[in-house]
Amino acid sequence: METKIMDKDKALVKPEVFKKIILATTLGVILIYISFINYLLFHTVIEVATVIFYFSVSIIAINTYKISNNSYFTFLGISFAFSGFFNLLHALTYKGIGIFYGDTANLATQLWIITRFLQSVSLLIAFTFIEKKLKEKTSILIYLIISIFLLLSVFLWGIFPDCYVTGVGLTLFKKLGEYVIALISIASILILMKNKKAFDKSVYTYMIFSLAIMIVSEIFFTLYSDVFDISNMIGHVMYAVSSYLMYKVVSTICIKNPYELLFYQLSETNQALKLKAEELEKSNEKLKIEIRKHRITENELIISEKRYKTLVDNLPDAIFVHVDGEIQLVNDEAKKLLGASDSSEIQGKMLSSFIHKDYHSLLYKRLDNLKEESSIVPIVEEKFIKLNGQIVDVDITSTCSVKEGKNVVISVVRDITERKLLNEVIEYDNLKREFFANISHEFRTPLNIIHATVQFIEKYIIDDSSDNTREKLERNIKSVKHNCYRLLRLVNNLIDSTKIDSGFLKLSLTNCNIVNVIEEITLSVAQYVETKKVRLVFDTDVEEKIMACDIEKMERIMLNLLSNAVKFTNPGDDIFVLIEDRGESIIISVRDTGIGIPKQKLEVIFDKFRQVDKSLTRNHEGSGMGLSIVKALVDMQGGKITVNSKYGEGSEFKMQFPTKVLDFNEADLEIAADSDRIDPVHIEFSDIYF
Repeated sequence: METKIMDKDKALVKPEVFKKIILATTLGVILIYISFINYLLFHTVIEVATVIFYFSVSIIAINTYKISNNSYFTFLGISFAFSGFFNLLHALTYKGIGIFYGDTANLATQLWIITRFLQSVSLLIAFTFIEKKLKEKTSILIYLIISIFLLLSVFLWGIFPDCYVTGVGLTLFKKLGEYVIALISIASILILMKNKKAFDKSVYTYMIFSLAIMIVSEIFFTLYSDVFDISNMIGHVMYAVSSYLMYKVVSTICIKNPYELLFYQLSETNQALKLKAEELEKSNEKLKIEIRKHRITENELIISEKRYKTLVDNLPDAIFVHVDGEIQLVNDEAKKLLGASDSSEIQGKMLSSFIHKDYHSLLYKRLDNLKEESSIVPIVEEKFIKLNGQIVDVDITSTCSVKEGKNVVISVVRDITERKLLNEVIEYDNLKREFFANISHEFRTPLNIIHATVQFIEKYIIDDSSDNTREKLERNIKSVKHNCYRLLRLVNNLIDSTKIDSGFLKLSLTNCNIVNVIEEITLSVAQYVETKKVRLVFDTDVEEKIMACDIEKMERIMLNLLSNAVKFTNPGDDIFVLIEDRGESIIISVRDTGIGIPKQKLEVIFDKFRQVDKSLTRNHEGSGMGLSIVKALVDMQGGKITVNSKYGEGSEFKMQFPTKVLDFNEADLEIAADSDRIDPVHIEFSDIYF
């Protein structure tokens, strides 16, 4: 069986990496074993190795910063020199070394904390120099000042907090310090991950492991109460491993990679020289080829110039090329714009002679800007004067380039006369829409007064009149009311049509039982249908369906469709109002067996002001806006309306609405009815003669 470790192509762990892991583990076990026999030897070996790593990092990074061109690692080299110095002091002050006398446990621990703080903070600050240039002398001076202050605070002033108390163990400051160092290292990992692309893959991996092992070692350094605790020994071993990994990072970036790149570039240069020599040997042949290419290029330039001229001549905009305001070249559209039959009528003249005098100051200002900035001036609107004196509105923009020491300006001019005319038409259309809205409201006010007066007459005068007088009054008042309804229907349609066009008609949605709403609307027109001797049938396949809709708009839709059905049916015909539940949607259809709609009218039946019956002798009145409003109201509620009809057999209007339900509390509130609102049934059915 093949092992995954030995297979170089498919191995989970590369052989050389596997060997290093085995070696590091073995060394760690040996060192921990030595610590149980002679802790002083163990500690000295660890600290000396770490100091060597620190100074190696410093020497490599500082002395190779010119070829590595990496301020990040140069900064680490400077900081590690000072960290190595404090770590060396820590090792020399350790109890048993013999350089310092007395109980030096606290002193050694203080120097240890200083070393770790310097290292962790430096690793965090170093990220600012990934893209920023480092001032080496300034950095060294800052570290020197900080180091002197720390040495004085420990050895002379005695103000540095105690870190170890004999017989008690680690102080709270020392433990908190280790945790703070661990947090700083975590922050360094997060920033490193954010700047992952700035590092080589192997370097990034080494740095991640180094910082992670450093964090774990800090945790172990908070767990011991006696220096001979296993946690202290493991912490020292992991600390050494972390320092070694950082040494590997710096040596890879500052020595191996730069020199590999250097020798690679030398090799590439040699190869390039060989190729150059071969090229020189064939120079005569290549020169001939270049001459042929040059001739081909000249021909292509001539062709390109012709194409460019053709393009300019065929552009839909007028082109004026002018120098110091004098026109040098124009295209066909420019001649067309100014009404010239030949270019000679324009070329050689000043551009200002074709621009209305009101825009001369703007022209000169824009030309000055082009000379100063040699860029493009934005589009502005001006007026041009044609050769026949006619004034046209144009949009003009210009760009400038320097040719043979002169500013050559190219102005692109577009005739916007038609566009301005269109804008005027649109503005007029808006004014017309506003006029309809205003006139509709003006109609509505006196109509409401007339209707109120008729109601007053019905209530207070007719009852007190004689039979003969009462009959005449009732007949005339009925006629007045009927025509009031017709005018109100027209006014309402005009107002709603204007609101729809302007986007001012809004929905008032509420959750309701749509089946009940449609049924009540259908029953409200029963008396009108009976007078026509037409049978009205309501049917549904579901008794209750809660959905969000605008009840008033739905009433408007149904009454309009029902009044149309009544208009175009004869005595004995049927009108069907059907509801079909389709789960996420509901179908509401109004079908009749009346006269139907001609095929050619089906495509325009929902267009505004379109009528099926346009004859002067048509049976029923109407403005032609009803179905267009119905379609707009259906669309506003997310629905879709279609019509199927066969002339002579009847029509069917089918509406499909999504059965969405509002999920906010206000959806369930009932909307108070307008007490002054005139019965919509009377209004919608006012076009039907009874």
